[in-house]
Amino acid sequence: AVVSTQSTGDMSFQVATAPNVQVNRVATIRELDQELHKHSALMMLDNKIDLKILSRFLNAESSVKEDDKPWYWDRLFTEVASDLNGEWEAVNKLENGEVAR
Repeated sequence: AVVSTQSTGDMSFQVATAPNVQVNRVATIRELDQELHKHSALMMLDNKIDLKILSRFLNAESSVKEDDKPWYWDRLFTEVASDLNGEWEAVNKLENGEVAR
C-alpha cells in the first residue's frame, strides 16, 4: 500500500475495514446421523470400502452426550499426578517383589 505524504488529516476518526471471512457451518451429530440413514450411498467409501458394518455399531448421540462441566486446571493436574504417582508406586513395588495394595 502506498502512503500519501499529503495526508495531514486527523486519523483518530478513521476506522479500518473489517476483513471478510467466510464461515462454514459444521454439521451436528444429529444431522450427520439423519443423512447416514437417508442415503445408502454414504455406506460406501471411495466405492471400495463398505461402511455398513461400522454404521451398525455406532453409538447414538444420547448415549455418548455428556453435560458440559468446567475444567479447573489445578484440580485436574492434581488428580492426574496423583493417579500417575499411584501407578508408579505400584509398579515399583512389583519390581521390588513387594505386595501391591
